[in-house]
Amino acid sequence: MEELVVEKHQKPIKWTVNDFNLLQLIFVDVNGIPRGKTVPKNVALHLANNGIEMLHLNQTLGLAMDVPWKVEELIDEFPNGIYIPDLETVVRWPWACQPELQIGQVMGHIVWEDGHRESLSVRFQAEKQIDKLKSLGLKVVSSFTIQFTVFKSAHKHCGDFMGGDNRLGIGPYDNISTELCMLDLCEQLKEAGVEVESWTSLPGRGQFEMTLLASEGIRSADAVCRFRHGLKSAMAKVGFQVTFMTHPPGVGAETFNSMVHRFAIYSTLGQNMFLDDTEGGKLSDVVKNWTAGMLSHAAAMTALCCPTVNCYSHDKTPRHLDWDVDNFSSYLNIHVHENEAWIENRMPTSACNPYFVILATVASGIDGLEKKMNCPEKCSTSFDIVPEDLGTALQILKVDNVLTDALSPVLMKVFLNIKEDYEIEKFRTLEDGPDRTDKLKQLEYEYYLSRL
Repeated sequence: MEELVVEKHQKPIKWTVNDFNLLQLIFVDVNGIPRGKTVPKNVALHLANNGIEMLHLNQTLGLAMDVPWKVEELIDEFPNGIYIPDLETVVRWPWACQPELQIGQVMGHIVWEDGHRESLSVRFQAEKQIDKLKSLGLKVVSSFTIQFTVFKSAHKHCGDFMGGDNRLGIGPYDNISTELCMLDLCEQLKEAGVEVESWTSLPGRGQFEMTLLASEGIRSADAVCRFRHGLKSAMAKVGFQVTFMTHPPGVGAETFNSMVHRFAIYSTLGQNMFLDDTEGGKLSDVVKNWTAGMLSHAAAMTALCCPTVNCYSHDKTPRHLDWDVDNFSSYLNIHVHENEAWIENRMPTSACNPYFVILATVASGIDGLEKKMNCPEKCSTSFDIVPEDLGTALQILKVDNVLTDALSPVLMKVFLNIKEDYEIEKFRTLEDGPDRTDKLKQLEYEYYLSRL
C-alpha cells in the first residue's frame, strides 16, 4: 500500500529567466499536450512583465490538428491572445541544452488581449477550482501514477520493446540496461523539476509505471505534463518511442495504460481533513461528502478521465462507479494509514489531460461538501456501470451543470467539437464488413499511438 508522499526532497534550484539563452514558452492544449514557442533571452525578459502574443486556437486543436470550427468565439476572427508565464515554473530543460546553450522552460496561460480570463486554458480553469477550494480554508495535495509503453519500431503495431517482448514479472530489476536507463531518466526529470517517487516494469510488453511525488494544487498536474514531455525527449535520445495510448497495438490483449490520481484534502494548518480525530482516526464527514460528490458526477467525469475512443476498446477496471476501502478494483479506493487518509481515483487512463482530472475532482468534491451529500454504502449493488463508450460519456457530461460550469462554456464547446465531430466521427464512418475490426485497430494505431 503506497502512502501519499508529499514532496520533501531537497529544495530544487530556483531558476530565473535570466539563467538561459533560450526559453520555451509552454501551454497545455485541451488534450494535455504541451505546445508553445521558443524565444531568446531578451524577448523572455520582456514577456515576464508584458506577455507575448499567441493564437488562442493553438490550445484548442484536436489530436490530428483538427480545428473546432463550431466555436464561434474562436473562428469568427481567429483572435490573438496574450501568453502570461507562471514564473514559479521556470526550470532548466536538460534534453535541449548544450554546453554553450542553456535552454529553460516555463509554463503559462493564454488569455484574451483585454485581460479577460473566461479561458480556453484547461490549466487556468483547474486553478479556478483550486482557488475556490482555498476560499473554504482547504487545499488539495495529490500525485499521479502513470503507466506508459516504450518501443522502437511501429509498423501496424508496437515492436522492439524496451526490456524485451515478454515480461515474466513485475519489478525494476529484471533487465540491468533498462534499470540504468530509468535511473538516468529519474535524475534528468529531477533536474527539470519532476520528482519521481518510484518506478517499476509491468507485465505488458515494454510497459512501465512511474509514481511522482505529491505536491500541492496545480503543481501535480504540471509535473505530469513535464514528465510526459521529458520522457518522450529522453527516450528519443536513446532511440526509443513512448506512447501514453491507453491500449497500444501489439502489447497484449490484457494490457492497458492507466493513470491513478491519489489525493487528500488538508486544512490551511496542515490537518488531513479525511480523518476525524474525534472518532479515533475514522473517516470524517469531509471524506464522505467528498466521495459522494465524486460518485454523483462520476459518469460525467468519465469523458474527461477516459477521453479517447481507444480508452473503451478493452475491458479495464474499474467497471462500476463505486467506492471501497483498500480495494484496487474500485473507482474510488480509500486508504487509511496511521494519521493519514487519501483517495485513489482509479478511473483516469494515461491518455487523459491531468488538468481535467484535477478540475473534475475538485469541482465534484466541493459540490459534495456544499450540499452535504450522503455517501452510499461501500460495495453497494446499486452503483452505476462505467459508460461503455466515449459518445455515451460525452452525452452525460453535457447535462452535468457542475462540471460544465467548471470547464467554462467556451472550453466545453471546444472539447465537444473536437471529440464528437472529429474523433468519434472518424471511427463511426468506418465501413462495415468482415475486416472492420482490423480497420478499427489500424485507425486507433494511426490516430493515437504517436500523438499521445
